Amino acid sequence: MGYYVDFKTGTVKDSGTDATVTLVIQDEQNKPHRFEISDTNGNCFESGSYTSFSLHPANDLGNINTINVSHDNTGTNPGWYLEFVIIRKDGEYWSFPYSGWISQNTSLSISLEKFPLPLSSNTIIKEIPKPKEEGLS
Repeated sequence: MGYYVDFKTGTVKDSGTDATVTLVIQDEQNKPHRFEISDTNGNCFESGSYTSFSLHPANDLGNINTINVSHDNTGTNPGWYLEFVIIRKDGEYWSFPYSGWISQNTSLSISLEKFPLPLSSNTIIKEIPKPKEEGLS
């Protein structure tokens, strides 16, 4: 039951973070699944980056409606400008646009609601091969 999660960091000044990011996915039964993503090499969430991670939850998550993204406010520039999160599995996509700061000064925890990803002839979805980053569980 492999899932992939894609994070798009914005390009505004100081938008990247070295903090540990936490993603909580609410599954179809509203059960939370928590994943911590440590930036061990220091450049996963740099300005303008599009970073993909593999997730391996114990059970199928079903239809994902809500996620929560936060970070632990560590590192020299912990503030993070997050553009969006996309979760993928077997050709299914859940898109969570945000375009805002996650920081100590605003809020360390942002809940995002599902926004349908328009799949039309004008939509480009880049299928990313299995990431080289370590798997998360």
